[in-house]
Amino acid sequence: MKRKNYWLYLSLLTIFVLPTVAQNKRSSTVSEVVDRTQLATVTVTAPTVYRPQNAVFDVTFQVSDTTGQNITGYFAQVTFDNTVLQYNGCSATNTISSSFSIICNAYPTPNTISIFGYGVFPTTGEGPLFNLNFTAIAPPGNVSPLNFAEFYFNEGNPDDTDINGQVTILGTTAAPTSIIGQVTTAAGDPISAARVELIDTNGRSISAITNPFGYFRFDDIGSGQTFTVTTTAKRYTFASRMLTVNDEITGLNITADQ
Repeated sequence: MKRKNYWLYLSLLTIFVLPTVAQNKRSSTVSEVVDRTQLATVTVTAPTVYRPQNAVFDVTFQVSDTTGQNITGYFAQVTFDNTVLQYNGCSATNTISSSFSIICNAYPTPNTISIFGYGVFPTTGEGPLFNLNFTAIAPPGNVSPLNFAEFYFNEGNPDDTDINGQVTILGTTAAPTSIIGQVTTAAGDPISAARVELIDTNGRSISAITNPFGYFRFDDIGSGQTFTVTTTAKRYTFASRMLTVNDEITGLNITADQ
């Protein structure tokens, strides 16, 4: 994570002149070091989704709990493949930063989106942070990354962990669907904080973490695909399995070995 002049970005973005990652680095000062209290690291996650060719859609970037972090702004640069996706715009609608003003621009390159959000009242809770809107312009089978070139909150506090995502283009008949399931012990007790991973035939993977009741959910899964399902959790082992998705799956039960 790199820190820059937060308010300089605001003034530059409002006239659509955005600084590059390499420009205008701001050196830490004694007062900045004093002000950087020990706040929890916030995770920012780009989505991994499947969309039909020619679809116009939002992708929503998620954050972990921001309560008490005094977040009144954020800056992101997200790179994508502009031969696969056409960028249409951004919004903070139905997000935890919906009260913020949000400014976006395809800058400094056609395949980079710079996003600046700022507000008066700090964000609270976890969930969606901002939305980017795209059109899927490439044939089925193409994949565009959604990678963080840069991200920070405020002027660099709290710290953040950034997880990249991607968009896979499907055929127009391959509608996205969902997978819902539960991870349990051999005795039937739920296992929380287990990681369930889906690996497609090209080696691309997505994962989900079980809630306190052992449940997990994957959305925007392309129908007609086959995945290898792997599961990991402390003190338990699991056998991998193959799973073909033709429709919504609501009862994928994964049981730990004896």
